[in-house]
Amino acid sequence: MGITYNSEFDTVISGTITGVSQNLDITTGNTNTKSIQITGTWVGTLVAQATVDGTNWVDLSFLNLSNYLYTASTTTNGLFLIPSNAFASIRIFSSAWTSGTATINSKGSDSASLISSKAHIVGATTGTLIGNSSDSLKVTANITNTAPTGYSKKLVYVDMNASSGGVARGTSITSATWVDVFSYSGSGVLTNFNLNIETKTLWLVRLLVDGEEIFGSAGLSTDEMISDTLYDMDEISQTNLNLFTGLHDTITWGGPLGIPINYSTSVVLKVKRSAGAPNKKFQAGLIVLTKDT
Repeated sequence: MGITYNSEFDTVISGTITGVSQNLDITTGNTNTKSIQITGTWVGTLVAQATVDGTNWVDLSFLNLSNYLYTASTTTNGLFLIPSNAFASIRIFSSAWTSGTATINSKGSDSASLISSKAHIVGATTGTLIGNSSDSLKVTANITNTAPTGYSKKLVYVDMNASSGGVARGTSITSATWVDVFSYSGSGVLTNFNLNIETKTLWLVRLLVDGEEIFGSAGLSTDEMISDTLYDMDEISQTNLNLFTGLHDTITWGGPLGIPINYSTSVVLKVKRSAGAPNKKFQAGLIVLTKDT
């Protein structure tokens, strides 16, 4: 059986570069990888370039065999590998030069792989080695699982009354004006409130966090909440909204999806009866929040 010998793999192309913008064409056919050895005494910058159209040259990365790191250029002697398949021409080009003579020798190979068992994984920005020293392509991930810290011990259930910035339990609301049923100045996390009012129709509710209206300045209408043709929240918990009316006369709210709201200056809850409605009582309420300050 005869053996076909490809002399292109045995061809060594040699040349020198002595100034800026000089190049050495190292093109040979049917090779996948080029080895490049650079020797001599010189000061400058050498890059590997390739072209398909024969006019526009694009820089290639060197694989430096002294440390198995990829580099865009070299300013030192060494032994390098570059990919060479699918290009019309390949060259070594001097992008900057100060002095001296660089001697370049190049040989082709049909091996398509430039990855060595000694290759490293490096950071893209700084080039910091990431791979382990004993197995440089292996990365060991150390993941610290931190348990949720939960709320601070300052989490409190506050009764809505005159001492918590509102009005006394059982206060009759005699006009269609806004009445504070809870008010706190400070910072923390607001999670929920439960409001008990006399008959849950013909009420409007406002919640302000750091002065921002959560339900809008016009307030949330309890009639719209319980209307079958509108929000239809009567006795049905809206899991995503975390807003619903209770079996009797309660309105319950919590952060959507159970996510609390951070506040930095204040939390205020207001109610009023709708215009034309009879006198109605604020029965009682609870609000859950942390009082960090």
